[in-house]
Amino acid sequence: VAGVDCTKPATFEAAVAGCAGVFHTASPFHFQTEDPMTDLVKPAQMGTEGCLIACKKAAGVKRVVVTASFACIMNAGVYPNDYTYSSKDWNKVSRPAVDGKLPEPVGTSGYCYSKIVGEKAAWDFARAEDCPFDVACINPPFVIGKNYNKCKTPDDLNTSSGLVLGILSGKIPPVPNSTAWVDVVDVARAHIAAYEHPEAGGRRFLCAADEVPTWTEVSGWLKEIGPSCPVVVDAPAAGEGVRMTMDCSALKSLSGFTFTPLKETLRAQAESLVDLGFVGKL
Repeated sequence: VAGVDCTKPATFEAAVAGCAGVFHTASPFHFQTEDPMTDLVKPAQMGTEGCLIACKKAAGVKRVVVTASFACIMNAGVYPNDYTYSSKDWNKVSRPAVDGKLPEPVGTSGYCYSKIVGEKAAWDFARAEDCPFDVACINPPFVIGKNYNKCKTPDDLNTSSGLVLGILSGKIPPVPNSTAWVDVVDVARAHIAAYEHPEAGGRRFLCAADEVPTWTEVSGWLKEIGPSCPVVVDAPAAGEGVRMTMDCSALKSLSGFTFTPLKETLRAQAESLVDLGFVGKL
């Protein structure tokens, strides 16, 4: 909604006035910061709290669906690389140490911590006895697909789409193991499902495509989609690694929710990057 600023709580009031349901999707997503507490964590927390305070004042809101993240769930470097993640998991790694310092790389840890803080703020608010609405959280990994925003330069891309561009352009070679992805349309559908189903209140939903390919497999798929692109397809020297698994049964329980096949999503993303002029041809 135009005019809303995560660091200015009062700006949410006009946006939620008269609403029965609210989708809070805004939070900074980038890794380029030397001060993540100021640049990422503060606006994530203030934005969530500001939105929920405005919803409480509005008096008619019955449910708020918050865009959280797989960053709130994944425990990279601690859990096995072939671990099965579900909505029950919480990220225990990307948090400040006793001295207040975040783990390296600070930008990545800062983003993950900002999403943890934002989601925790939502649950804390909802647990209050005088909260007049319930909350549901959607936790997607890298969100890709068709870009509906008209970016002028690659720097204007969302972080997840920029990652795919980096692979297509040969700037990002495969690393060991895997990560999860999801189609932007499926994320939107998940928010709607969490709003429309009464049983979704008070729950969090991991939201990821069924396929979780290794980074090497992702590069191979993108090379098939864009044979003209200089994609690096060789497995890393340390080996291709293993695949994690995403247990999205909670979301699938909402009227049989299904996900777009990941290859279709990668193709939609690649074609969108061509349309934007960031990739010459596939």
